[in-house]
Amino acid sequence: MRYFSNKEKKKLMDELPLGYQVLKKDEIKEDALVVFKDCEKFLIIDGNRFLPHLKSIDEKHYKSVYIDKGAIAFIVNGADLMRPGITKIEDGISKGDVVIVRDQEHLKKLALGFALFSSDEMVVQKIGKSVKIYHYAGDSFY
Repeated sequence: MRYFSNKEKKKLMDELPLGYQVLKKDEIKEDALVVFKDCEKFLIIDGNRFLPHLKSIDEKHYKSVYIDKGAIAFIVNGADLMRPGITKIEDGISKGDVVIVRDQEHLKKLALGFALFSSDEMVVQKIGKSVKIYHYAGDSFY
């Protein structure tokens, strides 16, 4: 486990994903590619960028896609999201955006991924991958 110095915290502040904040007084540490803020899982380190974590994502800053029951088992086992499993797509998603993958019935956050298409493109898409999953409930980051 490695603790961030004040200098590292300042650098981190400039690189945070949308909706994330770090104050100088916060205890920030890293362990196994997960950044903790005051002992809570906060971010995932992917190369030299920081990505939202399921447990800390500020939902008002990210759009969601909703999936049917049949897709849940695949998602929580690490599969990318295929278009046939999607039941609802929020407007305003751009290609490359981080999106929240939710269970349509209970609205629970199951995964985070990168949109492979805009929401308009996903709506007309019939087959293939729509979201590249990078983090899901139960994975090594969770």
